[in-house]
Amino acid sequence: MGELDYRARQLMEEANARDALKLKLQSMQSKLINGGDVLQKTAKMEKELKEKQRKIEEEKKKADEMRIDLRAKEEKAKEAKETFNSLQAEVASKTKKTDETFSQTPKC
Repeated sequence: MGELDYRARQLMEEANARDALKLKLQSMQSKLINGGDVLQKTAKMEKELKEKQRKIEEEKKKADEMRIDLRAKEEKAKEAKETFNSLQAEVASKTKKTDETFSQTPKC
């Protein structure tokens, strides 16, 4: 019976070792699955980050275009004001000359 007890003990140890390995395998599989979730979440976050960066770049580009457009409009307004001022000066000068000419001509 000693050999049977030895064999039974050996089978029990192998069963316990097999159960321990089975638990370890399940633990590793769980970690892989959770790791896969982490990878998916990371990929999703990277995609969202790239999308936000793209939107920021678009907004910067739009702001730059608006700044350029505003500068052009300000320059046009400045030129129009200068033209208006010079036209007013021209009108004033010609009016003065006309008045002088009329004042010098004899009245009939």
